[in-house]
Amino acid sequence: MCGLLAFPLSDYDYFWHLRTGQLILETGAIPTTDPFSFTAAGLPWPVQGWLFDAAIAWVHRALGDTGVRAFFVAWLLATWAVVHAIVRLFITESSRALAVTLVSAAGASMYFVARPYVATFLGFALTLFLLSKHRETGQRAWLLGIPPTMAVWVNLHFGFVTGLGLIVLVCLADLLSREMPLDGAQRAEGRLTPAAGILLIAASIAALGLNPLGYSALSTTLEMTRVSAASVVVEWQSPDFHHRGGQAFLGMLCIAGLARILSRKPPDWLDLALLGGMSAAALYSMRFIPLAAIAMAPVMARAFTGWSPMPWKNRWAAILPARLQEGANKDIGERRHALNWALCVLMVLALLATFPWLQAWRDARLRAIVPVDAATFIEANKLSGRILNDYGSGGYLIYRLHSRGYRVFVDGRYTPYPPAVIDDYLRVTSLAGEWLSIFDRYRIDVVLVPSPDQGFAQALTATSRFRLVYADRHFGVLIPNDGRRPDLPDVQAPRSLPRLR
Repeated sequence: MCGLLAFPLSDYDYFWHLRTGQLILETGAIPTTDPFSFTAAGLPWPVQGWLFDAAIAWVHRALGDTGVRAFFVAWLLATWAVVHAIVRLFITESSRALAVTLVSAAGASMYFVARPYVATFLGFALTLFLLSKHRETGQRAWLLGIPPTMAVWVNLHFGFVTGLGLIVLVCLADLLSREMPLDGAQRAEGRLTPAAGILLIAASIAALGLNPLGYSALSTTLEMTRVSAASVVVEWQSPDFHHRGGQAFLGMLCIAGLARILSRKPPDWLDLALLGGMSAAALYSMRFIPLAAIAMAPVMARAFTGWSPMPWKNRWAAILPARLQEGANKDIGERRHALNWALCVLMVLALLATFPWLQAWRDARLRAIVPVDAATFIEANKLSGRILNDYGSGGYLIYRLHSRGYRVFVDGRYTPYPPAVIDDYLRVTSLAGEWLSIFDRYRIDVVLVPSPDQGFAQALTATSRFRLVYADRHFGVLIPNDGRRPDLPDVQAPRSLPRLR
């Protein structure tokens, strides 16, 4: 996770979140209508996660990009510290507990990026910890922490609805445990009764009203989730196991499943509910992968309870007297402590030694993902007017150009764009139907395209209605071929490189 300190801040959505936070700090108010696009200008825009956006902007203003990276790493570390605490409820041996925690983190690693979704990671993990703590101890006082968690979570990210779903899942598992107990399953100290579950859900929903949108935040989120799940947005689709992130999650899922099958401890309904329910959610939409990885941690921990993967300890105990064992264990502990400090020092020295190369690599990767140089060209040459941009570049253009009066066609926000705008965007970028008429209808003045030597960009120049005036190996800029801006000559697009994500 700490390795993220070296990576560029290049997630598409990070940039519009940052600009939203800057706008909140500048104006002292949360936007209520869309200020960033011309296709949805003036339409209602419910800003969910305003607190996280403002926090990002404040950190960026105070500490720059490095501070923002550290901010996101802190959220990830806090999340898996809570996951580790969940695991330790079932596994007392520190090395095994750490191994299970790391397997869980590896399964979620494809979402270790700078985006407000990390707030949902921590909110989900905290909710699971409080439910697990109540279940293991029988003390209902632990449930009192869930409504306050929801009250903060609703102001950080719209993923708070997954916390409600988790409560419902635990309630159903506990109901099945009472009505249809599994043979050999250990009885939990504290199970949620239907009455307690209903009361907890009601209190959690009541806490959701503590945000600027009031209770409309819940209905808006549910509607947005329903629409987004059926959209063409990649992260709402099923995971692609050809990619390393999908393979890491699949590997973690296999470990959890095998651990549960081969465990000497019989499963209870909660194990099956978390394993089956969260796996199904993650396979339906990759957006649920990190939450499924968090939910697998207690499943693996309970499965590994009672295992003895290190029989050498028993042989060690049989050979050495207690006094020598104590001295050997102390020596090992001291060496491990010294080794940890040595590794930390080496990491710091390595970062300092490679910083110039790291900065150059980070800049190059950023330029390959978002249109850094193309935005500079638009700004330097004062190409005013309406920009037709690709979906992925919209967030960066908002961050770079919004304060200078530029507005985008579309970006990574799920709202406030009407369905007709999204349909037009898909039609024009796929060259479907009367796609050229869309340029006239929206009065497009500038077109920013990825891969200027391919597909959409080449089809547009072939119509002779637009000409290419800027191109690098990742992005291109076109303007109408109507005699304007004779100072900008046509350029030839270089061969594009594969676009990174």
